[in-house]
Amino acid sequence: MRIKISWSLRFLFGLCLLVSIHGTSFADSSDPDYIPPHSVREEPPRFADLMFKFLLAEMARKNQLNDLAAEAYYELLLGLEDPRIAELAADTANQARREDLALKSAQIWYRLEPSSRKAQLIMLTMLVRMGSFEDARPIAIRFLSAEDLSDIQKIDYFLELTLRTPFKKQAFEFLERSLSGVPNSGHKSFSLGKSASAAGLFAQAIDYFDRALTTNGSWEEVAIEKARALRELSAVGASNFLEQFIKDHPGASEARSIYAQDLIRNRDYEKVIPHMVDLIQADPSNPSLKFTLGLVYLELGEFDEAESRIHMALALGYEDKDAAYLNLGQISQSREDYALAARWYETVSPGGLFPEAQSRLAHLKLKTDGIENAIGDLDEKINRMPQYYVELVQIKAALLRESNELDRAFQQLEIGLKEKPDNPDFLYDSALLAEKLGDMATMETRLRRLIQIQPNNPYVYNALGYTLADVTDRFEEAKELIKIALDLAPDNFMILDSMGWVEYRLHNYDESLELLRRAYSQRRDPEIAAHLGEVLWVIGRKDEAKSILQDAVVAHPDNDVLKNTVNRLLYD
Repeated sequence: MRIKISWSLRFLFGLCLLVSIHGTSFADSSDPDYIPPHSVREEPPRFADLMFKFLLAEMARKNQLNDLAAEAYYELLLGLEDPRIAELAADTANQARREDLALKSAQIWYRLEPSSRKAQLIMLTMLVRMGSFEDARPIAIRFLSAEDLSDIQKIDYFLELTLRTPFKKQAFEFLERSLSGVPNSGHKSFSLGKSASAAGLFAQAIDYFDRALTTNGSWEEVAIEKARALRELSAVGASNFLEQFIKDHPGASEARSIYAQDLIRNRDYEKVIPHMVDLIQADPSNPSLKFTLGLVYLELGEFDEAESRIHMALALGYEDKDAAYLNLGQISQSREDYALAARWYETVSPGGLFPEAQSRLAHLKLKTDGIENAIGDLDEKINRMPQYYVELVQIKAALLRESNELDRAFQQLEIGLKEKPDNPDFLYDSALLAEKLGDMATMETRLRRLIQIQPNNPYVYNALGYTLADVTDRFEEAKELIKIALDLAPDNFMILDSMGWVEYRLHNYDESLELLRRAYSQRRDPEIAAHLGEVLWVIGRKDEAKSILQDAVVAHPDNDVLKNTVNRLLYD
């Protein structure tokens, strides 16, 4: 029987033999090119010390004590410089996320074996990750001069470096300089574009993507990356580019899918249908595509088509069955088949969509049996399903609020807060109700308490700031709160709308108009339309204001804020 000897044991035998013959250095001092290691000591370390450090490192590594193993290997490396130990020390330090030890170990390894590809790669990785680009340059030059690697392999490795470091702008410049000697190609331009995009340099990214497309106009991956960069500058520009690309290249399924998502996001449902049909024809067994098309038809009020597609998706094994049941319930409810709708909602299992299903059931109960029966049904569920206490109390408060019983709704939330003090949902909902009841002190107290509990929640700052701007004259204070919200969520359309509104209240009309246009380009929300229309009206651009307001009323005839603005501006 052959006895297997582990690498550790073989290395241990070798360590004993080499130390006994050569002392503590593996380098050949008779070599004319020999350079003494930086850690040579006046007296060689005792063999027992080296053996202890090696065994400690090995035991720590096998027991996944990576931090201890990294330190032990590095100590061993200082006493006994050997490329194999350096590699172990660098690898273990990386696993332990000890960048300091990984870099020091890699530096010794690279000095001992400058031609080692792995040593070069680890040194480059560590230096770029830490932002030491000047130190990385000579190693990069040596790596790029390798004749056994293709240009594509070199480019791909350097691109990966720039995508992983937090210093992305400097890394992009490093990539540009490093690849300057590599022949131009579509792959090089595409990689530089991805690095520029990751660094937030979208105009430069688009330029590089265009260069890549000149080498291959049907390169779908490049087109998708260009659309993503364009979207950061102009959502409309990105959609227009994708639309043209799909016309020129009808088989570009992934680009078509992204364009369809843009259309859905913009609620352009009529336009999205032919694209969804093309995607389904290309992939007829994909249940997600059929389900998405069902949702589009549902938004358009074409209930038969919606129901048919959702059932097709389920037959093909669509995994999110609760989402399907929820939407089938909505279809039945829209047809006023309330009994069937209730059965679909009841089919939704406990989980992420369960509260939404219970909310819809409660609203059905309100419509068919009245507020008291709906509340009683929710009370029974609260007793039976205490794990959904917060969600069910919120639903009760929502039903009462919609029934214009604001005091009772507020009291339900007060009861909830006594049961679960400082619950964020109860604090937020009760603050908004307090504002409707004219209790501004309670509104502000609750939202400020919520800010203490959730200091990184932009929506709380936004809610307080918008309310102060809308119903008080504390505009500067409101602006500071909304500024914090924008710092936390810079591109959120609701917060952009709030800042646009507070700038309007401060009579900063140019700033207000710019912010509101940005918000409205992201979401055709009726309240944003009301604010944008009001600003345009005040600065004298009444025809544009009328156009925006009238279009918004057609799309959202029941929005109270919009209706009030239209009636006040257009009909008073």
